[in-house]
Amino acid sequence: MASMKRNIIAVKTRPGEIRFVAVASIERVEAFGNYVKLYFGSERVLHRATLSDMEELLDDRFL
Repeated sequence: MASMKRNIIAVKTRPGEIRFVAVASIERVEAFGNYVKLYFGSERVLHRATLSDMEELLDDRFL
């Protein structure tokens, strides 16, 4: 089954707070076990996803 690219992902920025982030705005991704740190604009957010999960969502800029 082919994966489907998304334009926007939902990330928890604080307990009880969800932020919708445009995939195109993500500049860098770092792996932290079962989490990734997403860098976009002046923000950095720890998101519960593996690097493998993110590879399916991100475009060719991250290959």
